[in-house]
Formats: sequence, C-alpha cells, structure tokens
Amino acid sequence: MERERPRLNRVRFKTICQQDNDLLVARFEKKEVRATMWDRGNAKSPGPDGLNFKFIKEFWDILKTDLLRFLDEFYANGVFLKRSNAFFLALIPKVHDP
Repeated sequence: MERERPRLNRVRFKTICQQDNDLLVARFEKKEVRATMWDRGNAKSPGPDGLNFKFIKEFWDILKTDLLRFLDEFYANGVFLKRSNAFFLALIPKVHDP
C-alpha cells in the first residue's frame, strides 16, 4: 500500500539575506568566543566535567589556544570528534585521608 506524501507546492518559507547567512556559517572569531564565555554566569558549567565559567575565565590565557583550535577543527570538518566526549576521568588520591 503506497501512501501519498504531502506536498508543499506554492508554500513560501521565510529566508534570511545572504549577508546574515554568511555570518551564520563564518569561522568563530576569538573575540566572539571570549565574549560568549564572559556572558555566562560564573557558577554555570558548560559540561559534565564540572569546570565552571569562573574557572574558564580565570585560566583563559592558558585554555584559549586549545579551545580555539577545537572550534577551528569543528568549523573545517563540521563534526566534533567522537573522542571529544567519549569518557570521564576521575583522579582519586590513594591516601588514607585525601
């Protein structure tokens, strides 16, 4: 039994101008990434590792190179590497009273 699929003949969807489209698909700029980080509340955590935005801001000079490289790779390839979020690591000190 074959079903007839709905058609969208003569339906006009809203579109954006080419300039706005170019902005949406452009590379992430360093100042844009930094502004995004600084717009977030210090106690917020972007991921399950528990490192909050206060930590990111405090160590921005150390972290920014790796973060920007990660975003550039995403821009170039269109995907996050599977191993980017493949596991969690917990360091537990092997002492009597850690």
